[in-house]
Amino acid sequence: MKKFLLFFTCAYAFAASSESIVNEIAGRVNSHYKGCKIAQNGEAVVKIHIDTSGNFSYQIAQMSENDSFNAELKSCLDVLKGEKFPKKANKRETILKLKLENKTTEI
Repeated sequence: MKKFLLFFTCAYAFAASSESIVNEIAGRVNSHYKGCKIAQNGEAVVKIHIDTSGNFSYQIAQMSENDSFNAELKSCLDVLKGEKFPKKANKRETILKLKLENKTTEI
């Protein structure tokens, strides 16, 4: 079962309108991540950066101990580099930290 846990920090304080942009960005990353085939039992913390032109980049702040998970996560996120993301009206960049994990759970 894939779980997507979200926590974010922004480099700038944001107004309500910017909060919706943060939610849209997190939702798009989540949706794309769910569609990727990523190895089980891994988790990583990823810093997402959307520049003032809406370009996506990322840095893995905390890698998983699972090398397969890390490699597949990078491949998954690299696809998003070619997409345009919403940008803030105040011409500031958006920075998020996302915790992405893919763990099996017993029911």
